Amino acid sequence: MKQKLLSSIALMFGLLFGFTSAFASSFDTNVQMNLGTTTINNIQTFDWSATSVTAIDANITVKGTDGNTYSTTLTEYFSGADIDSGTGTYTKTTGDSIALNVNTQSTLGGFDVDNGSSVDTVSVTAGYEITMALSMTEWASYSYNSTTGSDTLEFYAVDSGSYAFYLDDTTNDSDGSLTSNIGTGVGYTDGDKFLSGSVTAVGGTFTTSSTGSIGVTSVVNSIDDYDNSIIDADPSSPDVILSEATFITDIELLSSSDLPDNFELADLIGTTIGIDDYEIVVSTLLLSADGSTDFSAVPEPATLALVGLGLLGLAGIGRRKAS
Repeated sequence: MKQKLLSSIALMFGLLFGFTSAFASSFDTNVQMNLGTTTINNIQTFDWSATSVTAIDANITVKGTDGNTYSTTLTEYFSGADIDSGTGTYTKTTGDSIALNVNTQSTLGGFDVDNGSSVDTVSVTAGYEITMALSMTEWASYSYNSTTGSDTLEFYAVDSGSYAFYLDDTTNDSDGSLTSNIGTGVGYTDGDKFLSGSVTAVGGTFTTSSTGSIGVTSVVNSIDDYDNSIIDADPSSPDVILSEATFITDIELLSSSDLPDNFELADLIGTTIGIDDYEIVVSTLLLSADGSTDFSAVPEPATLALVGLGLLGLAGIGRRKAS
């Protein structure tokens, strides 16, 4: 999924969830990657592989519209079963708030660069792979559509979250393939960590019904640490300090049936996923994930002053590039 965005995020179903306040004084920027003897400039987007997995813990916390807090499982909640709190029961109600433990990991499919071309990063001939792991607890508002029989979660806040990007130039000697493996869940966090930080905001929706599941969770990340021998602000953005930049990773969530035909969900039971090494169990909700990452930056104060001379205000301008 190749998608360019900044001050707003185009989500499925025609719904828009904006982060304009977070980017009121930010602008789109490029980064560069140093990969061995190769330097790739003007990178606009990290395009993650469509064959990725997101795991949602079955155990959830529900803040009901009655003012009480309940513990249950996602499956039981969506089924409409009564939640027994010990002092009474409660059934899912539009307006409930739900806390979800979400973990994902992915291999990079390629870079989109400023001249409109793409750079492949996953072929064996490239000699390296870039992977990502993320774990977070996010809050969502629940609603039920009686006409379609669908349950929808609208993500609105994050309690905690962290992520890391890794660079690996090691291949699997047995078959020459790169190390990350969707079928076993291994090889995603064994490279050199070159970018890491926190999840600061979320948005998006997730809808599930008898016909399947579909949605997008959009994650705003801060950069807490990075290795400038591997990644840095592009020379075309001289006023950018990468440590003060933020970026959005937009993760498309689809039913597990959208994963490759040779992929068996049962193969992942007992493996770990995400930056927190969450262990996948039988009750874990596993989804196909497809994502992209776009960077933005806050200009240095002197630059802001110059911009202010010519503009009454600065608004983030986004550009969406559909896959």
